[in-house]
Amino acid sequence: MDCTSRKSCPGKSVEHNEILRQITERLAEIHSRGEVHGKHLSSLVAEILDSAGKLDISNESLSEWRPAEETKTDLKPTKEGDVFSLGCYFYYVITGGQHPFGRSGQRALFIENNLYHLAGCRDQQLQTLIARMISHDCTKRPNPSELLNHPFLWHSEKTEEYLTNVAENIDENSDQYNKWKGTILLSNKSIGVNRGQKKTSVKVTNVAAVLKEIKVSAA
Repeated sequence: MDCTSRKSCPGKSVEHNEILRQITERLAEIHSRGEVHGKHLSSLVAEILDSAGKLDISNESLSEWRPAEETKTDLKPTKEGDVFSLGCYFYYVITGGQHPFGRSGQRALFIENNLYHLAGCRDQQLQTLIARMISHDCTKRPNPSELLNHPFLWHSEKTEEYLTNVAENIDENSDQYNKWKGTILLSNKSIGVNRGQKKTSVKVTNVAAVLKEIKVSAA
């Protein structure tokens, strides 16, 4: 299956950040035991994607998801290699089936030469994170615990808590506070945004998305 192919499982749907958080949490647990997932990471990803009703990666070549330092040498799989693979899976899930190193058959060469393409991910912060995960320099890749601290992988409760803390610490005499007051309504499920006479509901998925809504509504 090439990078544009997709097979979905009907009837189930889970938000991207929830799927990727589950995968990252499982990998963090494995690494905390001093273990490396290696090529078996694909089975973990496949299990979670299948249960979420998302993409099928069963036909993917495992060698096209591991880093150059493992494919060029006889180096055993490493934790850093797991993070590289995870970065590829992040992009795969976010884009609905694309691989950052292109189509099947050319990926190994592109991985070796550090030729990747992340334009399918329109969130600049997430794009930067994935670029770190698939860095050619394995020492620059974040570990799973660091990844779980990224706003994209926060639970909605943590996102709301963060935004509530921000709101509570705003100077009530500032112009910014007056713009936000009555505009953003926090709940445990969504954020209501009033734009003049029009009200929309913004799902709390990640801090970046919510702050964008705040910026637009406060302008």
